[in-house]
Amino acid sequence: MVRRPKSRLTVTSIAAGLLLGVAALTGCTTHSAASPASSGGEPPPIPLAAGVSMPGLSWATVRTGGPSVGGKFWQLLVQDRAGGQWRLATPPGVADNGGLAVTRADAGTVTVGFVPSQLLKFTPLAVTSDAGAHWSQGLLAAALADAPDSLAAAPDGRLVAITTKSVLESSTGTTGWTTLVTLTALAATQAGRHCGLVSLSGAVVEPDGTVLVAGGCRRPGAIGLFAAAPSGWQQAGPVLPASLGLKSASVPRLMSSKEGTAALVAGQTGHGEVLIPAWLAAGSNSWKSYVPASLPASGVASASGSADGVWAVALNGRRGLVVPPPGLTASHDLARRISLPADGATLVPGAVAGELTALVPGLNTVAVWELSANGSWRRSQVISVPSAPDG
Repeated sequence: MVRRPKSRLTVTSIAAGLLLGVAALTGCTTHSAASPASSGGEPPPIPLAAGVSMPGLSWATVRTGGPSVGGKFWQLLVQDRAGGQWRLATPPGVADNGGLAVTRADAGTVTVGFVPSQLLKFTPLAVTSDAGAHWSQGLLAAALADAPDSLAAAPDGRLVAITTKSVLESSTGTTGWTTLVTLTALAATQAGRHCGLVSLSGAVVEPDGTVLVAGGCRRPGAIGLFAAAPSGWQQAGPVLPASLGLKSASVPRLMSSKEGTAALVAGQTGHGEVLIPAWLAAGSNSWKSYVPASLPASGVASASGSADGVWAVALNGRRGLVVPPPGLTASHDLARRISLPADGATLVPGAVAGELTALVPGLNTVAVWELSANGSWRRSQVISVPSAPDG
């Protein structure tokens, strides 16, 4: 498949810094093929709890359980837009202690990857075309990376998988896997050296079939987002000004829809962690981005996105953010701060602007909370979940 090249991308607006006050991370000691001129430190960690809101179907992953029930297990929940109710849809028969990565193809097929835990070297896959009512099995003979976007679906049904060492691509569905590029090879490209690439974190496939791969950078000011093109891998932006003082960066979340591609960038500055939403409209080669207003100290616990580029971010300490895409408002973009009903929630934006759902895990339940128009939370459901994987 021919992949179109990407032109150099620029940021169109930068506002005041979103400082989360996370304690500065220690310097990165990992050695890779990339040797940046100066090391800015380890990129911020990526939370595995995540959600996606798309026309017709929303889903989210949460981690339930605890020592009293023999460990913690990840659960997949889906929302039926017709009735508005959430329900448990975790594929049965496979231990999911390591986590779940979820992706959906344009045809509606949902594929779940079970992030390997303990000594597993391969990744079980599960596929459904009826929102989790029935599942078929697949296999990736490699360990999927511990990140929410380590599995991505192409419009034609192919899959792209991110491991710690390589980017893999299937020929169709869950079969015929081949290596698209390795971390070492990508780090050795001009784009990889400019980034100081140290890790792979996720992928997304644009409507035209272009594969975008995200990774962690330790070169100050660089964003690790790469596009596959006939001439080789190219830096796919966005490019941030040096005045931001970015020491290192990762891309916790990526989403693509017919409207465009959304990215959420997490970076380390001298003052703490900063979140930067970026939006590439369909048919455009220029990213828009901004840095929202400052926040008190809290690390990111979950990050969920909608098809139109809205991010819902849960922070530790029962704090949350709703981050609109760049250019949504006529004057400037502002992140809306909210209080959460409980700590450890997965915050998911709704299909209708302003709607928010908080999924709060317990030992063997998940409570569904809806944000009302007056800004208060209302518990609408309590979903029972098994204390151990079914199977």
